[in-house]
Amino acid sequence: MANRSITCGKDECLKARKRDYHRAYMQRKKPRKKRLAYYIEYSQRPEVKKHIQEYHREYYQQKKSA
Repeated sequence: MANRSITCGKDECLKARKRDYHRAYMQRKKPRKKRLAYYIEYSQRPEVKKHIQEYHREYYQQKKSA
């Protein structure tokens, strides 16, 4: 039987419960490997790679000036 916690049903409680479940789920080995494999493939796409490079350039320029 699944471990179910009772919440009040308010939006904040439901969001917190979903966030906690998702955090725990993503720490499991299988979803983590799947997510990392997808991200590696995704980040190699030319349009995404360009966007990531621009983001890093801006990030490090801001960090340097701070």
